[in-house]
Amino acid sequence: MIIDFHVHTYHSYDSLMQPEKIIRVARQKGLNGCVICDHNTIKGGIETQKVNPYKDFLVIVGAEIATNAGDITGIFLTEEIRSRDFDEVISEIRSQGGKVILNHPYKAHDLSRIDVSKVDFVEGYNARCSNEENEKAVQLAKKYDKPVVAGSDAHLYAEIANCRTFIDVQLHLRR
Repeated sequence: MIIDFHVHTYHSYDSLMQPEKIIRVARQKGLNGCVICDHNTIKGGIETQKVNPYKDFLVIVGAEIATNAGDITGIFLTEEIRSRDFDEVISEIRSQGGKVILNHPYKAHDLSRIDVSKVDFVEGYNARCSNEENEKAVQLAKKYDKPVVAGSDAHLYAEIANCRTFIDVQLHLRR
């Protein structure tokens, strides 16, 4: 499967993208799925999942949560995340059976406050980050033996699939 792990809808303050068009564009660009992770809400992911007419296109509900240490994304969420404390956000994500992604760790993060061992994935490639920031993120993932995911951090349709994660479905990404 080819998935973009970081896409925003109009439910984020800095995007105007509509769920139906996100799905169309993502499929046209060869994606098999995407993580909808609006800022501090799962509303866009739920809406996109509801309007998805394709059985062969996976919409993963997530939220990019602004914490006291930097952004982290929870995926496979069913309820809003209320806390903004890094450790408490991780607990809330886990209580829903979700997985934790450390987003763009070298952009607006205080890594001294982050226990990387508590996350499931590191966003090693973010289309809005510099090559240097992405390389440092990949090295961080290697240091902690964490799988790397890629996300476009798409706020515009043209940005969808700028970064892609290739997944062997045998890995059972789903819960």
